[in-house]
Parts: sequence; C-alpha cells; structure tokens
Amino acid sequence: MNVQNSQLIIERIMAIVSSIINLDESINPSSNLNEYGINSMKQMEIIVNIEMEFDFEFLDEDLLMTNFETIDKIVLLLEQKYLNQG
Repeated sequence: MNVQNSQLIIERIMAIVSSIINLDESINPSSNLNEYGINSMKQMEIIVNIEMEFDFEFLDEDLLMTNFETIDKIVLLLEQKYLNQG
C-alpha cells in the first residue's frame, strides 16, 4: 500500500476516533488512545465504526486491545490483514 493510501486510512481512522471521543484537536497517531480517554467500551465502538467504514469484519483473533492502542497500530493491522486483499 502506498504512502498516499496510508495517509487516507490514517485520516479516516482519526476522524472515527475523534467523533467517538468528541475531540476537535488532532490526535497523534503514535499516542496511546487511553491518553484521550478511550476505555474498552469506546474501543469496541471504534472497532465497529472501522468495520462499517471499510466494509469488513475483524477476525476474532485480531480483536486484541493491543491492536487498537494507537492509530498507527490500527492502520498497520488494516494494511497487513484486510486492505491488501484482492
């Protein structure tokens, strides 16, 4: 996946996260989302919104909270396992 596509994915995920936590400021993609008040319920909301946005479902084996600690980790998971298919 090229840099331009990666940036678009980051922007889409940042928009999802920002809307869930009602944040107007920019999120650092490498910062732990817990720093922004993300708890397990909000993480699940983020997961569901990502699945709807990108039209797929995460495999159960990927639903580890460590995969969703930062935007960078979410993007890496998407690029490696879900968006390079086909």
